[in-house]
Amino acid sequence: MGKRERRHYLRSLIVTVSHLMLVECAHQHFFRPMRRALSIFNKHAHQERPYIVIVDIDGTISEATEDRLHLLPPPAKGALTEHWNEFNLACDTDAPITPVIDMVRQLSGIYTLWFVTGRCEIARDKTRAWLRKHVTNGAEPLLSMRLPPMTEMTVQQRLIS
Repeated sequence: MGKRERRHYLRSLIVTVSHLMLVECAHQHFFRPMRRALSIFNKHAHQERPYIVIVDIDGTISEATEDRLHLLPPPAKGALTEHWNEFNLACDTDAPITPVIDMVRQLSGIYTLWFVTGRCEIARDKTRAWLRKHVTNGAEPLLSMRLPPMTEMTVQQRLIS
């Protein structure tokens, strides 16, 4: 396993649901309230698989191609979601990172897989199709997309509810 593959391997985490509160994905942190995480896990987990493997998509199991990289928004507009739509919608051209995908497939027999990405919601269908084609052998993936931008007040409201 080369340096690149080791880096990708280290970014895929095996965690128990009790530790699932903050997931690093696409160079940003997205808060996942524990109640939501538990409800999603309970819906999709199997009794014989009490652990989840969280797999980041971008740069871990998929590599953006040159056709997609030129669509990156300029740095001054990088935080605005609408500027990422064209880039995110081109995700079906991403190249699979085969050594990491092979490892993820091996883990899928033991653990429940939960794919996470910083892509906008607009790319959900294309992301699911890519995962079915390259990773899950046609099975429907458990997938969490980027949360909409939240203010500090929104985070506090979610914590209270």
